[in-house]
Amino acid sequence: MKSFQYQILRFLPDRVSEEFLNMGIVVFDANTDELVVEFVEKTGRLTQIFPETSARNLLKAVKHIDGRLRTIASQIKKEIQFDKLNEISQITTKALPIDDSALFFTKPQNILDVDINAVSTYLFDRLISINLSESEKEFRNDKEVWSKVYKRYFDNLNLSKHLVPAKINTKFNPVEFEHSWRNGHLNFFEPVNFDLEKAESIKNKVFRWSGQIDELKTAKEHTHLYLLSILPKNDIKIGNFVKEFLSAKSTDEVKVEIITPENVDEVTKELKIEFESHL
Repeated sequence: MKSFQYQILRFLPDRVSEEFLNMGIVVFDANTDELVVEFVEKTGRLTQIFPETSARNLLKAVKHIDGRLRTIASQIKKEIQFDKLNEISQITTKALPIDDSALFFTKPQNILDVDINAVSTYLFDRLISINLSESEKEFRNDKEVWSKVYKRYFDNLNLSKHLVPAKINTKFNPVEFEHSWRNGHLNFFEPVNFDLEKAESIKNKVFRWSGQIDELKTAKEHTHLYLLSILPKNDIKIGNFVKEFLSAKSTDEVKVEIITPENVDEVTKELKIEFESHL
């Protein structure tokens, strides 16, 4: 696993209402000076949310920032006019200075992943929802997978009250999970949406989880990872890839179990018995 920095390009025309749209992602690897830029090319819901905004002018501004960042990325690789860069903001402020304009970059954040392109795709799918409508994608993020699908099964059996946030220390970085339960070892229940628009995005998300599982294997205690999944609806082949690839990562150190809406009822009933035996 590698550590990357990223920032979101955000459009916030009214700082009072605080309504915004995420317009793009910039990811930086400080070790290799590699920069990946991915911005929207269509305005999608912009006119619905901000009807007084000129979509044409906004896209023009985003395109300018995109072009400037790509030029800077090329210069960095050629080591032209750049000292060693440690922070992504040293780059983004050259393309978009910090001021009071409606377009701005959010504060830098860190993320672990196996590859800079994989993390860029993951963040874009997760955070840049400007082109998506509810009809195009039922679940827009992993948290909705929990709230809309799996939570009720745990609630119905009074299991949710036993699930608590937990952090586990690994060799390289602490890993946090929102839903966990300990019965001699840590059990993590993690909602994950694999029903993404592009097969490439699905595979990148699978590879990202593969890296996360490898990271968990470096912890001092054994864990059981339940991936509460939504698999691709329109591609059985890629859905089978998700299940087979991640299930194959299961070892004595980290047991990996793929849960789907089809088997969650059976799994939660078994968990109910296990929970009660440890109370």
